[in-house]
Amino acid sequence: MLLVPLRIGISLGGSFWSINRFVLIVKTYKFLVGIAFKRPVATEVELVYLSKKFKLVLRSSVELALIREIFLDDEYKHESVQDAKTIFDVGANIGMASIYFACIYPEAKIYAFEPDPQVFARLKDQVKYFENIIPMQMALGGTDGTRNFYIHPESILSGSLIERVGGQQQVTVPSRRISTLVAELGLQSVDLLKFDIEGGERELFESGDDRKYISNLVGEVHLDILNCTKEDFEELFPEFNTTYTRRINDRRYLFSGIRKV
Repeated sequence: MLLVPLRIGISLGGSFWSINRFVLIVKTYKFLVGIAFKRPVATEVELVYLSKKFKLVLRSSVELALIREIFLDDEYKHESVQDAKTIFDVGANIGMASIYFACIYPEAKIYAFEPDPQVFARLKDQVKYFENIIPMQMALGGTDGTRNFYIHPESILSGSLIERVGGQQQVTVPSRRISTLVAELGLQSVDLLKFDIEGGERELFESGDDRKYISNLVGEVHLDILNCTKEDFEELFPEFNTTYTRRINDRRYLFSGIRKV
């Protein structure tokens, strides 16, 4: 983590002689010191990715980790998607992946789905610089209507449609299947679907009526929550060429799929 602010400054600070590069490094190291002393101070930083400038507010080590994973390590890069027009960011959290896609695919319309009301408020604020990102406060899953959503007491990254630990706050949120939402939005297909939904991925994809609208997908598979093997999860996608692109830990992987021709 000690080198992350330096990597962020070098990669996302703008041109080599940019003052913002120096300011960004200083701000992020100062923020990291605040975390170390358990006194983090919300810090606004300006980042530049693929010549697109945007601002983010850092509130915890989570934000630094997300910047590293998404912008520096390209976790959601999908080699086969060159010219996306419609992208679903399912489990958008505070919008980092949506911003990443908006920079790579400036002509795409990106629907960012986040059911947690407090996290959604941050999502809306973070993506306000991008007209092609549309925040939507809802969950995507296997049913239409409303669902119970469980807010993790310690991590904004761990909210889920599945109750996982004690002490989780429960809220009621709108829920849609992919097929229903595609119809409601007047879409023909989804060029790329990114998912990170803490164990909700099986019910999201288990219906062929929902999968048929997806051309490409990328996301995090939580085998520990799903209680299944890598092979079990791949069997959900007979219409796709699938691969596990990176191991996160023994039971979590990054997963990618391309619809077969």
